[in-house]
Amino acid sequence: MHLVFIDDSGQPKPAREPLGELVSFGAVIFHDSAVRQYSEWLQRAKAEVGIPLTEELKWNPPKNSVQRKLGSECADLQRSMLQHAALLGAKTVVCVVELDRPSNRERDSKVTEAFTYLYERIGYCLDSLEAESAVAVADRPGGGRSEEISWLKEALELTSNGTQFKKCTQLIMPTVTAPSTLVPLLQLADLVAASTTAAIAGSARGRNLLTDLMQMTYRYPDNQVGGSGVKIFPDRLVDLYQEFGDRSYRRMRSDPIQFEPRWEPGKGDHSSPRPFQYRNGLPS
Repeated sequence: MHLVFIDDSGQPKPAREPLGELVSFGAVIFHDSAVRQYSEWLQRAKAEVGIPLTEELKWNPPKNSVQRKLGSECADLQRSMLQHAALLGAKTVVCVVELDRPSNRERDSKVTEAFTYLYERIGYCLDSLEAESAVAVADRPGGGRSEEISWLKEALELTSNGTQFKKCTQLIMPTVTAPSTLVPLLQLADLVAASTTAAIAGSARGRNLLTDLMQMTYRYPDNQVGGSGVKIFPDRLVDLYQEFGDRSYRRMRSDPIQFEPRWEPGKGDHSSPRPFQYRNGLPS
């Protein structure tokens, strides 16, 4: 059996210009034989750097947390978390959606869209692992019981009926939620979702972890990351897959889009159908 751990993330003000607000979901997929081993290793790793076992590991920890005081030691721990998960055979998928007009209504719609993309890619990844069965566990939404029930209903719809493109038959029951403070693997999912989204947003902190993130990223048989282990929507942002080493992008039953051989620093062109075709949106 495989276990799928899911968390959401976002970047309200990306450093990469002209990129808008981002919402995202990420998942880490483990074979059940590795889950306890990873959880026990993570508890030991926290103790070694002085983080209390009761303190939740977060990409953006609270100001009064031990993690904030550790500085570089916390960054080293995050890198080790990714590396150890890769050693145990974990796979990851992350789906990131840009908001057109930041509003509560649009945000809710885009969150649903991002989760739908994630569900499809979890299914493709489980297929590639030849998984016979799987259970998905998501971090409990922060909006209270009513939001949690609403989110679970959406997840149930996907589990029961799938999407136009994919039905994840390996999931043997509806997605369940749990508080991430009590589930170490959800804390890893937070790191994967948040650091990948940060890298896409242009954060140096996120980009510094790309090498380690890519050791786990699910890929299509042609080794393409874009659209498989990392999905960025809308498609006008396809050039950002270059951050993950891709030199082209191909959608199903379409000709590949070849990326420019030189992707230079500088602000992207907001008026272009592909704003980051020639420049990566970052300061030179």
